[in-house]
Amino acid sequence: MNYATLLFPTYEIAVAAAQALGFWDTEADRLRTQGQTTRPDGTAFSWAIDEIGADPVVIPDSYDEDGNELVAPKRLSGYAVNACGELPPEATAYAIPYGAAGRVFSGTGTESFTLEPAGEGYVQAVAVDPQP
Repeated sequence: MNYATLLFPTYEIAVAAAQALGFWDTEADRLRTQGQTTRPDGTAFSWAIDEIGADPVVIPDSYDEDGNELVAPKRLSGYAVNACGELPPEATAYAIPYGAAGRVFSGTGTESFTLEPAGEGYVQAVAVDPQP
């Protein structure tokens, strides 16, 4: 099974991509959590989605016993989802290291990554090659 974390620049881009890929429930007007989609070439792929949401916190804030902030929270900029299954190249174009948005599917681990500054209050996830 393939697992991926997808980070779209905005919610609107996430919705447009979900609609184009068949991940959008037009009746309920929301992201579907699982399904099977037929590609234009007629082949089908199955998938599941875990919607994480906008600007997920990946480094939590911390405070001392007096309530003074010691570490400000850091977020990824964009709209994040986890996906499993065969994803088409159009979806994987938005991939960041799996688990970088702070959640994974049960029983799975994260890919190796580091978080680097990306503007005030934000970080970006960068893949790191695992040590041999």
